[in-house]
Amino acid sequence: HLDLPLPAAEAARHGERWNFEVALEVLRERGGIAGHRAHAEIVRYAGWPGQAICYKLGERAWLAARDEAKAAAGADFDLKAWHTRALNLGPIGLDNLAAVLRG
Repeated sequence: HLDLPLPAAEAARHGERWNFEVALEVLRERGGIAGHRAHAEIVRYAGWPGQAICYKLGERAWLAARDEAKAAAGADFDLKAWHTRALNLGPIGLDNLAAVLRG
């Protein structure tokens, strides 16, 4: 969606610039993803470009906070109880999430 230039190796096969069709073809060929799944991924990344980054940052905050809580509790750490408490927080910003989940 940004019409950026393709890397030289891909440009020789697909043309000079990225577009939806080229992204779909490259993801299917290079990523080995089925056409219907690749289409959904391209729509997702092109239409909501920050989603994947937000997901990854959230995952990292979640895992780091869980590791810290586990280290602090030692043998008393209860994974199911921790997850239940975390999920019961509902929507919450990452800074607050990490702080609450550590304890």
